[in-house]
Amino acid sequence: MTKFQSKEDWIQEQHDKAVKVHHANIHRIEELNKEIDQRLWKINSLKIAESYLSNKKCDWEFKGNDYSEELSTLTGWFETSEVCAGVFDEGIEVLRKKSIEKAIEIAKLQADIDSNTWDDSVKVMHENTDKEKLEEEYDKLVKAKGNQLLKSSRNDEEAA
Repeated sequence: MTKFQSKEDWIQEQHDKAVKVHHANIHRIEELNKEIDQRLWKINSLKIAESYLSNKKCDWEFKGNDYSEELSTLTGWFETSEVCAGVFDEGIEVLRKKSIEKAIEIAKLQADIDSNTWDDSVKVMHENTDKEKLEEEYDKLVKAKGNQLLKSSRNDEEAA
């Protein structure tokens, strides 16, 4: 509070600060939701890849574990004898673990959002912009500042 700031100006300044904090929180939540969306898309892509690999494994098993030209494009450098269900299972497991990592990241991002939700932010903003509350706070500040100036003035008189 500046020395000569009027009550109305001070109340408006406090109101503007509270609204600015709320808008910053809205922006924070939007950014966190974007990060969540990105990770959800990654999980979806990983799940598609996992399903594809599972399907190829089933095809391979259905064909009597026979190495085919179709599987050679999938496994490339493996020798025929090395292609087995374990290769598919390991690939599926890697994709599954990566999906779980992304899900944990999403949970942490959501916890960050939940620590100060949009509703919480609105509530705090309304509390911090309540005109009656701000008027009382201003009056207390003015009274405290006045008492401080009065004490300072008395100390100056005593020193003189």
